[in-house]
Amino acid sequence: MKKNISVFILLILLASSFKYRSKAREASIVSVPNAAEKAAWAEKAAFDSLMVHLDEANRQLAAGNTMPLKKLWSGREDVTFLCAGARKDAKGWKAVETSLQQFAKDLPQHNQFTSETIATYKGKDQACILQKERYLPANGKGVTIQATTLVRKEMNAWKIVHKQADILPSGK
Repeated sequence: MKKNISVFILLILLASSFKYRSKAREASIVSVPNAAEKAAWAEKAAFDSLMVHLDEANRQLAAGNTMPLKKLWSGREDVTFLCAGARKDAKGWKAVETSLQQFAKDLPQHNQFTSETIATYKGKDQACILQKERYLPANGKGVTIQATTLVRKEMNAWKIVHKQADILPSGK
């Protein structure tokens, strides 16, 4: 009987030792990301950064400051801005810049800004962002905008190339 117990204990010790060694070996094998994984992580970080900067730029726009939003736009002549609140549709950087300034002037000052991202579609060099943007001034009569923003990569940075902003009826 003592021999059976001793053998049983020995088997348990061997089994636990093997299990411990296997786990230790698994833990010591840390996967080092390859170049493609590193690039994918960097790409995701760059796009996530764009989303954060876009949100902050719209907060600044709500306060009347267009500069952070302008920095996110491409300065090329193929950019477009279609906005129900703007005087006219804009094509080309100078026209877009003027429309952004006019749009900021048309917004009541001292707005609170919130946004809701409905969807994002991202490819290698282009992406589309669908959002609801809400500008709420102190008087409570805010504006809700349904925005479609197209961005592309330029010199490894995401830049806005098109935005269409439609003002939604109250309560949407």
